[in-house]
Amino acid sequence: MEMALTAWCFFSLACLGAFHVAALSFRLLAYLALCLRPPKDLRRRYGAWAVVTGPTSGIGRSISLELARLGLNVVLVGRDAAKLRDMSETISRTHGVKTKTVLFDLSHASTAQGLMVLGSPSADDIKSQYYTKRYAEHLSKSPSPVNLSVPD
Repeated sequence: MEMALTAWCFFSLACLGAFHVAALSFRLLAYLALCLRPPKDLRRRYGAWAVVTGPTSGIGRSISLELARLGLNVVLVGRDAAKLRDMSETISRTHGVKTKTVLFDLSHASTAQGLMVLGSPSADDIKSQYYTKRYAEHLSKSPSPVNLSVPD
């Protein structure tokens, strides 16, 4: 009887250990697959330009530098013209991509003050609104990539 109980305990612990080793192996393989996969071609998938808000410090700065490193042209949207200019020059000099700066405080976007700053729309504003509308329509329909090309 004691022998059967000892064998049962040994078998239970061996199964528990095997399950734990399998779980750790699965986690390791998942991590390696994530690290070793080829990077996505963002330019082909989403287009040549990326818009980054708050690009002069923190996460926005890191994201704008990383997107430029990946070869995307960058539109920088921020409140401080001097900092935007410095960031634009840094990105252009370091990564050799095109940059555009937009001086705008997004906290005023939906207020009367923000609408006054925006003024009447130019051709570029109309294109931007077209892109935004197409993207919003796309998000409401399906999770697949959207083609944001402007018809001639």
